[in-house]
This record gives sequence, structure tokens and C-alpha cells, in this order.
Amino acid sequence: MAASRRLSILSAGFLALLLSSCSLLGTKTVTKSLVTSKYVVIGDNGVIKMSDDGHIWTNDNSSESNLWNSLNIANGQFIAVGMNGAVSYSADAINWSDVYSHDHRVWLYDVIFANKRYVAVGMGGMVVSSTNLHDWQQAKTNSKSWLTSVSYGSGSFIISGANGTLLKSQDGLAWQLESSPTQEWLSTVRFVNNKFLVLGSSGTILSSATGESWQLLSSPTKAWLYGISYGAGRYTIVGENSTILSSEDGKNWSIVRHKLAKNTTLRSIIYADNQFIVVGAHGLIATSHDGLIWQKQHSETTRGLYSVVHYSDQIK
Repeated sequence: MAASRRLSILSAGFLALLLSSCSLLGTKTVTKSLVTSKYVVIGDNGVIKMSDDGHIWTNDNSSESNLWNSLNIANGQFIAVGMNGAVSYSADAINWSDVYSHDHRVWLYDVIFANKRYVAVGMGGMVVSSTNLHDWQQAKTNSKSWLTSVSYGSGSFIISGANGTLLKSQDGLAWQLESSPTQEWLSTVRFVNNKFLVLGSSGTILSSATGESWQLLSSPTKAWLYGISYGAGRYTIVGENSTILSSEDGKNWSIVRHKLAKNTTLRSIIYADNQFIVVGAHGLIATSHDGLIWQKQHSETTRGLYSVVHYSDQIK
């Protein structure tokens, strides 16, 4: 009986070995792609914060020579604009190259890469563009307004600015003024979830599908609004006095009650890797999976934070 049992065990072992060998002979080697991603934040005095998950952040990596206002992912690399007409780019957000300083009296406030062109905007109606980051040209806008933000969608660039200024262009070179339903200072324009949304002072929210025929939406706040993103089935707006607004349709907005520090200016928000990340004054960084419940993260800085982006790269 015992011998029979040992024979059965040995047979099972040989069978398993045989099946394993056949499996190995028929198996193809599969090379998996490794996706590396990081969140990058810029702030006061050139401070740079980085994180792989949005929760654990590096110590300050600052450079007094780089006083940036905005950070973006442009053509596969980080690009920042700021004081004195500065434009800088980097592959790793650590080592930066300065490429543009045309007019030291003009600050640049936002930059984008779209339709094979870099476009940056700033004070005094300044719009500059480039196809290669090295050769820049100034566009004619017929505007002297302080230009604050630029976005691209539906085949058009849109710029927002002071006194309700809205500019539109198909190529980033020739610009035309669009009719605006407000005279408020417009701080941000973004193309999110197939529509343009513009934010500004006194709780201003504008909406347009194509960058024309702008609609002034009802807003539940008078706070200055700065950042907007879409994710988890909702639009989320952030602004001064720790204001967070939420909407499922991008038209009807409500105030989000949260436990983040009060009277803090929230400057920038993105949705990436299934979470919202917002940054603001006094080193505030907070995350949320749904835009409603927020958790403060340890940013390891008390400096004001202006802009947050997310970068991902697939390595085979």
C-alpha cells in the first residue's frame, strides 16, 4: 500500500515536471514596459518640489536665478516661464537651460506647446512663440492688457488677461480679440473635458466650446479663482481663501467644504494617476481622489507654490 502511494506521488511529480517543461518550451519571453512618473511643483524663489506619488515630496531644490511663474509639460519636457522674459526647459526638472530673454522688462506668466508651436504670454499684451525653443518671435495682438494664461483646444489657442481680455488664434501668430461677457481680471484659461473654461476675480467663470460665444456662468463665490482640472467625473476649481468648487457638468457649481487650512490661496490643480493634486500658499499641497475629500500632504516647504504638473514616461 505504501509502495503504491509512493509510486503515485512519484508519477504526479514526473507529470508536473513534464507539464512544466512543456510550458517552458512553449513560453515566449514578454518584455514589460516600465512606466515612470513624477509630479513636479514650482514656487517662490525658484523652489522645485518633486514626488513619485503626490504624498512624499523632495526637499527644496531652489535656484534664485530662476524665478518662475508657470510650469508645463511641453513637447516631452518641462518648460517654465517667469521674470524678465525668462524661458527655461529641462528633461528632469533638476538641470535647466535658459533659452529666451528678449525683453527684461516683461514678465511671462504662462506657456504651452500645441500645434507644433510654443506660445508664452505676459505683461503688456506680450505673446511670443517658437517652433524650436531657440528662435522666438513676438506676435501682434492689438492688446496692451496683462496676459495671464494660454491654452489650446478645438483647433485654437486662447489667451486670457486683465479687464476680461480674451484672444484667439489658429496658428499662435495672428491673434484676434474675442467678445468677452466680463471686465473682471481673468487669471486662467484651460481646455478641460472638451470645453474652454476661464477663471478670474470675483468668482468669475466663463465657458465656451470653441473659444467663441463665451458664457458667463453663475458662481457661488466672490473669491479670486486660479486653477481648474477635470477628473473622477467632475470639474474642480481652486482659488483664494481656500476656495474649492465642484461641478459634474461644468455649468452648475457648488462650494466644497473641506478641512484644509483656511484663508490660503490655492493656485494650481491637476488630475493625474487617479487623484487631484492642488498646491498653494505657505507650501500647501493636498490630494483628493474625488475632488471632495482632501488630505494635506507634507510638502517640506513653507514657500508659496504656483504650478503643478505631472509627467509620465514609458520605458521598455
